[in-house]
Amino acid sequence: MKLKQIISIFIMLSCVFLVGGCAGKTEVPEMRQEKAAEKTGKDTMIYVVRHGKTMLNEAKRAQGWADAPLTDEGVKVTKKLAHGFKKRGIEFDYAYSSDLGRTRQTTGIILKGLGQSELPLREQQGLREVCFGTYEGEKFSKMMEDVSRNLGYENLKQFKQSGTYHIRKRIDGVKSLDKTGYAESFKAVKARMQKSLRSIAEDTEKKGGGNVLVVSHGMAIITMLSDMTEQKVPGHLENSSVTKIIYKDGKFHVQSIGDTAYLEQ
Repeated sequence: MKLKQIISIFIMLSCVFLVGGCAGKTEVPEMRQEKAAEKTGKDTMIYVVRHGKTMLNEAKRAQGWADAPLTDEGVKVTKKLAHGFKKRGIEFDYAYSSDLGRTRQTTGIILKGLGQSELPLREQQGLREVCFGTYEGEKFSKMMEDVSRNLGYENLKQFKQSGTYHIRKRIDGVKSLDKTGYAESFKAVKARMQKSLRSIAEDTEKKGGGNVLVVSHGMAIITMLSDMTEQKVPGHLENSSVTKIIYKDGKFHVQSIGDTAYLEQ
């Protein structure tokens, strides 16, 4: 009986030792990562890039959830952007894009130009462009003419000259004319874009901070920024332009918007 008790105790102690050893093995790397983060104290720097120029951009057609590949010129300018990052010594710890082909292509060109093709790309649907519903693929001018008249203006020119040609009015104006049910409101786009940005920023900060590449879309980025800064947010962003945002202590600080200086050689 005593022998059985001794064997039982030995088995129990062995199990405790093994479980404790395994737990130690999984916890130590995390502890080291946290300590490393405390020592490095990196800021979370987010570089939000509008994708390179596409065929639909070139044709001046509405391109929301509809997609098109980059043009040769779009590829060339995106390579310039990669060179601009490299010239400034900027490398990325994390890379994100919307789940649309043009942002994936843009991100791939940038990372390849930086010699970081192995960096995992994380796609987020929340980073998509505004959905234009019925007007997807339509001439952009036609879409805005319809919005202008629906808002009571004689034409697009009058809408632009009214001083009320704001991003909110344009997006909500499209939604009011949409017959598919897919077009989004300004409020919905802002909510999903800011939610995605915050999740990216918080996750990066938890891992010790670093440089983050986020490739998204023109109108979506402008909508996201609308109440994030005291700076004047432009009504248009150039393809491959960079908006730089710092995240610290739970707050976003917009440093620059639509910067094209990275493209200068």
